[in-house]
Amino acid sequence: MNLKQLSLAALASMALFACSNDESLGGSDENGTPKAVYMKLEGISASAVNGRSTDAPTEGGNHTVTVSDVAVIFYQDGGNITDIEEITSADDKKWKALVDPESGDGYRFVVGHKADKVMVIGNYQNLKEKTDIEGKVVEKQPISGVTDFQIPLSSQNVAGTGTDETTKACVTLHGDAPMTKKVGEKAPEDNDYDVYEAHVDITPIISRVEIKSLGCVFNKQDEGTAGTPTEHLYTSVTVKGIGMVDYYNMGTLGKDYTTQMVTNTTSNPDGLIYDPEHASVPEGGYKFCGGENASWGWSYDMIGASNGITLTSGDVSSGSVTKYVGATAETQTQNESRTFAYNFFPKGEIANVRVWVEAQKESDSAKKSFVVTANFKDKEDGGTVVEPQAGKIYQFDYLFNETVPGVWDKDQKVVYVKVTVRKWTIITVYPDFH
Repeated sequence: MNLKQLSLAALASMALFACSNDESLGGSDENGTPKAVYMKLEGISASAVNGRSTDAPTEGGNHTVTVSDVAVIFYQDGGNITDIEEITSADDKKWKALVDPESGDGYRFVVGHKADKVMVIGNYQNLKEKTDIEGKVVEKQPISGVTDFQIPLSSQNVAGTGTDETTKACVTLHGDAPMTKKVGEKAPEDNDYDVYEAHVDITPIISRVEIKSLGCVFNKQDEGTAGTPTEHLYTSVTVKGIGMVDYYNMGTLGKDYTTQMVTNTTSNPDGLIYDPEHASVPEGGYKFCGGENASWGWSYDMIGASNGITLTSGDVSSGSVTKYVGATAETQTQNESRTFAYNFFPKGEIANVRVWVEAQKESDSAKKSFVVTANFKDKEDGGTVVEPQAGKIYQFDYLFNETVPGVWDKDQKVVYVKVTVRKWTIITVYPDFH
C-alpha cells in the first residue's frame, strides 16, 4: 500500500555568548572572575501548545518544537554545576529576550568562572512535576547526577493544556555544548570582556509512533489459490484495545535505557496482555499489565463496547477493506483529528504495538484474538529493521488481513512496517503480512 509521506522538522537552536574580565559580576564562584553570558533561543515557538494516547496526528510541513520553559545549567565539564536558571513563557520579559528575534543579543546570565559548558533542558517544568530531577539540578553538585537521572517514560506521555492538546507538548528536550572563545567579537554591553559562544541544539529525548488508521481486509484466500478471494472468514472485526509494548520504561539524558517492558517473561511465559480492569486473567478475556506491573498501564488504551471500532466485511469478490480513521469508523463518520500515539525511548527496535480484536462470524460468538506487529523495516517488501532515533516520528496505517488475528505467539511475525527517516519527522510506514 502507498501512503503519503509526511514530514515534521523540529529543532531548537540556541546561541550563547559569554564574556569575562577582572571585574566581579557576581556568579556562583567566589574565587574567580565570573562570566557574563548572553543567550538566545532560535527557531522555537514562543508559546506553549497543548491526550494521552489518542492524540492529534502530526501533519506534514516544517514545524518547530514547542518549548514552554527551559532550565539552563552551566557546569564544569566532568565536574560540578556552577549556575542554574529556569525561565518560563509566563515570564514575558525574560522569555521575549530569549525567543524574540528583535530582542537583541538575548537574555543575560552571570555565571561562575569555572563554567565551560552549558546544558539546556526544554519543558523542564513537566519533568520536575513528574520526577524528582529537581533534587539533582543543584549548584555545586555533579552534572552527572542530571545526565544519569532515571526518567520514567510515562513522564514523556503527558498531555499539555489548551485547545490543541497533544502529548508532544510536554516532551523533554535536551542539548549541551562547550563555551568556546571567539577572538575579536564582543558582546554589545561588555566591550571590555573576552567573548565566548556556544551553540546548543535541543531535541526531544524520545521517539514517537503514530497509528494513522486501523483497517481490516476481508478476503479469505482459497487454500492453494493465492490471490483469489472465495469467502469471508468473519463478518466483522471489532478492535477492543490497542497498546504499545516491548519498550524501555526508564531512560536518561545520557541515553541510557533500562527496565524493559516485555510481554514474554519468566512470570508471564505466554506473553499475555491483560485488561487493566482485571486483577487476574478473566475467562475469555485478558488484563494489561496488572498487579505488580500496573504502572505500565498508561501505554494502553481500552476501547469500550459502546465505542469499539468495528470493521465490517463487504463484497467477497473484491476483497473489501474497512478502515478506522481517527475517532469513528470510516463507514460512519470519518474524522482524522485523533490518532493513537505513543512516545518511547529509542533503543534497539521500535516499540511494538499490539491490538486486541473480537472477530465475529454470523452465527458464532466473537473470537478474542490479537494482531501483532513484528517490527519496522525500511522497505515495503524485505529490507532491514529500522533502529529508532530520538526526535523522529514513525507513522503508519495498521492494516491487516482477516486471517491474521490469532492467539499470542512471541515468535509470530505478522506485521512489518516500512519507515523513511527524517529528524523529528513523520515517518511513512507500510505493513507487510506473511
